Amino acid sequence: MSTYFYGRRGAGLVAFFLLVQLAVLAVSVSGYEQISIFCTGPATSKLSWLFGGLHLLFLALLVVGALSFVFVRFRAPYVGILCAALALLPVQASFIGQRLMSCDVP
Repeated sequence: MSTYFYGRRGAGLVAFFLLVQLAVLAVSVSGYEQISIFCTGPATSKLSWLFGGLHLLFLALLVVGALSFVFVRFRAPYVGILCAALALLPVQASFIGQRLMSCDVP
């Protein structure tokens, strides 16, 4: 499976996930507050640190994704970690819906 990431298909897969990541960023900034970085409060909760770190991870993954076009060995970890991080966004939305977390910005 790892040989899949070394060819053109791997580069295409990384490009696809970069576009997905940018689309999620655009949606979260445009007003869909359930997955926004501003909806990770309150600061006293351990959940806020987890999901605040998740959004910082998205920023780091954006850089790693761009670098993986040059450094091919970054491709598989980028795709794997990004998929896991994207899977946590519905969990964040659920916590906000249950009022376990709140939004800092209206």
